[in-house]
Amino acid sequence: MPGLVSVSFRQLTPEDILARMTACGLDSVEWGGDVHVPAGDIATATRVRAHSEAAGVRIHAYGSYYRVGASDPADFATVAASAAALDAPIIRVWAYTKNRPAVDDATYAAIVADARRICAAVPDRLICLECHNGTLTEDYTHALAFIRAVAAPNLRTYYQPNQFRDFAYNLAAARALAPYCHGVHTFSWEGNDKFPLDTPPHDARWRAYIAAIREATRKPLCLASDAPAPEFLLEFMHAGNPDSLPAAAATLRGWLA
Repeated sequence: MPGLVSVSFRQLTPEDILARMTACGLDSVEWGGDVHVPAGDIATATRVRAHSEAAGVRIHAYGSYYRVGASDPADFATVAASAAALDAPIIRVWAYTKNRPAVDDATYAAIVADARRICAAVPDRLICLECHNGTLTEDYTHALAFIRAVAAPNLRTYYQPNQFRDFAYNLAAARALAPYCHGVHTFSWEGNDKFPLDTPPHDARWRAYIAAIREATRKPLCLASDAPAPEFLLEFMHAGNPDSLPAAAATLRGWLA
């Protein structure tokens, strides 16, 4: 199911985003917890949920900015309340503020404990990590190790290609993370540069990532037997221009067809 990460267009209102999504055939959305659905603003979460339902757009996730092991532990209750008001089945979090080589074993154990705590706090929702640079899960091998260390039944991850790594690494990451993957952030970046989604060689690379993820998720490897196939969500158009969304959406729908 193709969708959109709302932080791609922080300058637009949720209503504007929903109108643009439905016009170009995008079916699901990850609402960001910074601008569109701020953590703790239950009235906004309730309103955005109602507008999403009215537009026929399914809420895929709540993109929070809770940093496991670094944020105030009390902040997660606020995040969870907003996710509940939004009726988001997934809460996106980031894993700490440093990558694994920069974290000592005692700190790592404390981060694992915080991850277990927040997973236990929302047993009816999934907690999804993101392989974001500058976090504990920056490298996919460290992401897998962290998921296994936490060993919570509702801990999963997103996949996205790392714009600072080569194609071989990103393809290996797609294959390795696919059994734990519930969302794919979709963009064509190279280092600090952003390109239209179908710019070569990114178009061929994305077809390979999609094939690898689909192949892995056909096998009975997921942590939950009823785990759905991961959804592909557009994130950050190359020029930050909402008018580029229809072309990107058409490209993504074509890849997934």
